[in-house]
Amino acid sequence: MGAVLFDMDGTLIDSEPLWHRAEAQIVAGFNQEWSVEDGQALTGNSLFDSACIMIQRKNLPLAPQAVIEMMVSAMHQFYVTQGIPWIEGAKSLLSELASANIATALVSASYDILVQDVCRSAPKGSLSIMVTGSEADIRQKPFGDPYLLAAKRLGVPINECLVVEDSTPGLKAGKDAGARLALVGQREVSGIEAARFSSVGQMTLSDVQRLLA
Repeated sequence: MGAVLFDMDGTLIDSEPLWHRAEAQIVAGFNQEWSVEDGQALTGNSLFDSACIMIQRKNLPLAPQAVIEMMVSAMHQFYVTQGIPWIEGAKSLLSELASANIATALVSASYDILVQDVCRSAPKGSLSIMVTGSEADIRQKPFGDPYLLAAKRLGVPINECLVVEDSTPGLKAGKDAGARLALVGQREVSGIEAARFSSVGQMTLSDVQRLLA
């Protein structure tokens, strides 16, 4: 039996509104406003690149690492006080996979503390392995390294793993690793063949078993 390697933000959880709030809080501290357009400029970027864009757009007197630490701290507080914003149906799917003894891992470029928050909130027996943006000596998405590492930690050959993603860089990472691919959400991705689902909540245990067969 294979395994399922899930992306986090936009795939299992709807964190984008909270990231926008965190970004707005930071720039508000410098008497600036943060628009929807500003937030969209960060979509799909690493935390470091996002911090650099924020500094450049709003001329913030901060180093990128300081902005990152402020964003991560704000997100952690949101998760602690408001709970994890799971996408509808995501936890049910994870429970079904665990009951069927299909291993799952969480693969995200986010920081350890945020990935840990999500894993702790996941159904028992799911997301037993995580790979984060804090890993040393690996290239992050769109390279396949994070997914290769997750498969190695699970002890499952990568060609027997299904990568579930919501973005082009994520799918490119899954393809680069040599995994099977599923795309969830409304984004269009050209040039990469993947099973399509409107959301992770629309995936069923039968779908996963078929894609792993």
